[in-house]
Order: sequence, then structure tokens, then C-alpha cells
Amino acid sequence: MEYKKKINISLVVFFMVSIVSFYIMNPVRIGLCSKYDISCGNLFAETIGVPSFLFSVSFIVILFLLRWLKESIFISWLRFTKYYLPIAAVFVFVFPITDSSIVGIDRELMSWFLSGLFLFISIIVIFYKYFRQPK
Repeated sequence: MEYKKKINISLVVFFMVSIVSFYIMNPVRIGLCSKYDISCGNLFAETIGVPSFLFSVSFIVILFLLRWLKESIFISWLRFTKYYLPIAAVFVFVFPITDSSIVGIDRELMSWFLSGLFLFISIIVIFYKYFRQPK
């Protein structure tokens, strides 16, 4: 399959994932959990909703940028992504859902940090490969 077709399909998939995860971030509003069930809300919002929403939005931005670049840049970015995402997923799921310590690093904060880092490093990889290519 042509890489631009893969990118277009991925854009549609991540757009749908971002919409679904946006609603999962507030499980009480959509009826998944009752107003008084904190553990259910934390499970859906903090474990599923926030990480999937943040990473899907990051993917949408990167894939939208990669849509107009060469396949070699896409392959380099894909190589970086296949190593980064499993490591990021482990970090997100290792941290507690809520943390009441002084530092307060929980899943939501870790999701924000790792998705921002993913977006930042992806842009660096893309621009590095773009400017290193022969014209």
C-alpha cells in the first residue's frame, strides 16, 4: 500500500480515536460510571481517555505534516515511533492513577509529558531528515 494512503487511513483512525477518547475522559457525562463511583471514573478517564486522546492528537499533527513529505522521512519517523510508543505506554501504566505525594506525578501528568515529548521529538526527527535529504 502506498505510504500516503496509509497516512490518510491513519489520520481518519486517529481522528475517530480522539473523538471517542474525548468522550471517555468524562465517563459520568456519557453514562459509563455513576457520579459517586470514583474508581470507575479514574479507570476510564485517567487510564484510557487522557492517554489515548493526547497521543491521538499528537499523531494527527505529525501525520498531517508527514502527508506532504517524502516516504523516506515517513519511514524514519515510523522507526522512531515503534520504539518510543511501547516505552511510553509502560511509563504511563506504571505510574499511579492519582498521586497524593508532594511531587504528584500521576498518569495524567505522565500522559501530558510523554505525548508532548513525542510531538517534540517527532518534529525534530522530521525536520532533521527533511534538511538532511539531497534536494
